[in-house]
Amino acid sequence: MINLVITTLICFIGGLTISIIHSIFGKEWLRSFNQLMVAAMLPLIGFVITKVISTNFYLSLGMIGALSIVRFRTPIKSSYELTLYFSYLTLGITAGVNWLYASGLILFVCITPFFINLFNKLYPNLFKNNSLEKNYSKKILQINGEYEETYLNKLREKKKIYADQFLEFSFQKIKDKNLYAVDLLFLGDTDKDIEEFITEVQIPIESSKISIRNG
Repeated sequence: MINLVITTLICFIGGLTISIIHSIFGKEWLRSFNQLMVAAMLPLIGFVITKVISTNFYLSLGMIGALSIVRFRTPIKSSYELTLYFSYLTLGITAGVNWLYASGLILFVCITPFFINLFNKLYPNLFKNNSLEKNYSKKILQINGEYEETYLNKLREKKKIYADQFLEFSFQKIKDKNLYAVDLLFLGDTDKDIEEFITEVQIPIESSKISIRNG
C-alpha cells in the first residue's frame, strides 16, 4: 500500500514538475490548464495500464488493440510536444515497475532544458531557425461545424491556396443529412492573419465552433 501511494505521488508530481520546468524556457503553453491536466493524468494512466496488464496476457493484447484506435483530436504541435507526452506515459509505466527508475527519468527530463538553454547561450548560432524564445508564437484557428457541400468545396479551394497553413482539414458525410462534419485547423503568424482568413472564408458563425490559441 505504501509503495502504491509513493508511486502515485511520483507520477502525479513528476508529470507536473516536468511540464512546469519546461515551460520556463519559452514554452508558456505548458502552463495552461489543459496541458497541466495532461501532465498530471498521463503518468497515472500509464501506471494503471501497467498494473492492469502486468499479470494478464490476454488483457494486455486487448489493451493494445483498444489504445491503438485512440488518437488526439488536437494535432501535436511538434516532435517536442510528442516527446513530452511519451515522457509522461513512460514515467507512469516505469513507476509501475521501479519507482527509482521513474525518479531518474524525472530528473533527466527536467535537467535537459537547462543544459540546452546553456548551450544556446554559449553557442547562439546553434538554434538558428528554432529560437527557444520564439517557439509557439503563432496562432492556430480551429473550426468545427456542419456545412453544405457548396461551402465544403469553398474550403477545399482555400486549402489549395493556403496549403502550408492548413494543419488539418477533414470532413465526413453526416448520415441522413445533406451536410458534412468538418474539422479545420489553420495556422497564422498573427491575430490579423486569423481575422483575415475568417473574413475571407465567411465562416457561418451560427453553425460553427471557433477557437483560437497560441501555436
